[in-house]
Amino acid sequence: MNNSVKGLIAKTTAESLTDKEGYLLKLNSSGYVTRVTAETDVPVFVCENGAASGSLADCLPWDPATQHRVKVSANVAAGALLQIDASNAGQLVTRTTGKAIAQAEAACAAGGLAHVRPLGGARLPVTVVALTSTNGTMAAAADDAAVKVEGEKIGDDVRAIHAALVTAGIITAS
Repeated sequence: MNNSVKGLIAKTTAESLTDKEGYLLKLNSSGYVTRVTAETDVPVFVCENGAASGSLADCLPWDPATQHRVKVSANVAAGALLQIDASNAGQLVTRTTGKAIAQAEAACAAGGLAHVRPLGGARLPVTVVALTSTNGTMAAAADDAAVKVEGEKIGDDVRAIHAALVTAGIITAS
């Protein structure tokens, strides 16, 4: 089935999605839809019209070109970056440490259907990281002390880049 066409797609459910309209869905290994349950899950659909387990549910592809109405587990502010709520399957919550996958386009109360836009590559926040190491310094070092200083700068640069990626929600700290 090709989901490059805009609009609803009927997908077989791996679990009951009755009364789960607005929940984010992923595909399981059988190609059936089920709610996202972990921050690392990749949502591919939003449930529009739920169905019993094993039945066909109407699903809308998770597309950055489309505004979606998605269930949120806590209050969200307009403009907030959102992540998958690992404690509430299929729902979003304001981003704390997880990967930001959407942005709220309006404020919404807990338990409501928030107007959100999935983040695409062009919508990810930009973070500037100032690097301290210098190109070619390590190779031109006259002694071990100079190599050590440049090595420390490289380590500082790696840590700064890591922190920026975590802050932007692109990776998680481990």
